[in-house]
Amino acid sequence: MLLVYRGYARKRLREALKVRAIPELLQVIEFPYKEYYPGFATVSFEFGVDEEGWRDNIRKQKFSNEVQAVVNLGLYIFEKNGGGSYQEAIKFLSQNLDFDPDLVKELRYEIRLKFEKIMSVVGISEEYNPLPAPNLVPYERVAEDFYSPEYVASIFQLPPDTVVYWCRTGQIKAVKVGGKWRIPESEVLKLKQGRAVYEEQDQEQS
Repeated sequence: MLLVYRGYARKRLREALKVRAIPELLQVIEFPYKEYYPGFATVSFEFGVDEEGWRDNIRKQKFSNEVQAVVNLGLYIFEKNGGGSYQEAIKFLSQNLDFDPDLVKELRYEIRLKFEKIMSVVGISEEYNPLPAPNLVPYERVAEDFYSPEYVASIFQLPPDTVVYWCRTGQIKAVKVGGKWRIPESEVLKLKQGRAVYEEQDQEQS
């Protein structure tokens, strides 16, 4: 059974989307989450996309605030009661095809309270309908990617703690979701440009 929560993303959910940290955010709001494989998880989020651009099989998207959270109620109950392996989850779902209406009503409200921390819920249904398709635009017009401090540190051959310090002190622009820093692509490009200028000046002086 599916429960579909429709609404608009709050700031913390939008930031988690940018840095691919939604599982960490679900942990913060104490939502029992596990992904067994893509498409088979306690909950999946579908975000409204205003614009989408492609280049060489690489996709970039500009998201709107619209969002749908699609909850697999059986997996939610399974994970809430301790969870287990993929085989145990399948066995549980096969043995629990029908849910008590009073339990469903209680869980609908319980899940809504959790989601209200990260989205403004405007409707709940048991039927999934995809959000409208986005406008296709040139790749360069669409929102940028974000990177972890570890990845940025590997580019510049620096200790990750140095990049984290830059984030924490505001020396580079970064966002923090679920206790983890993420750095926009534009900042990485600025760092690369600054390094190139420094190396060019160093060569001129030597």
